[in-house]
Amino acid sequence: MGGTDLPAKYFAKIINFLCYVPYSPRMPFGKRMLLIRKTLGLSQKEFSKILGLDQGTVLRIEKGRNKPAKGSLEKIKKFLKYNKID
Repeated sequence: MGGTDLPAKYFAKIINFLCYVPYSPRMPFGKRMLLIRKTLGLSQKEFSKILGLDQGTVLRIEKGRNKPAKGSLEKIKKFLKYNKID
């Protein structure tokens, strides 16, 4: 996202205003997770708390440094299903 990342609260408002969701199932998993989190207006700290994961784990997944472990992936899938996100 360019040189400056928008705070999650602004990103979500812009997405709602434009009626456009910028993620696709074909995106790399970490990038998709980052965009979903921002679309929901959640900070990384809030998102990691909701998922029950360490914030560092969420950071590494979003940056594509790590793939989620099986347990983490199950928590993320449960969250996505609960929030009706494909």
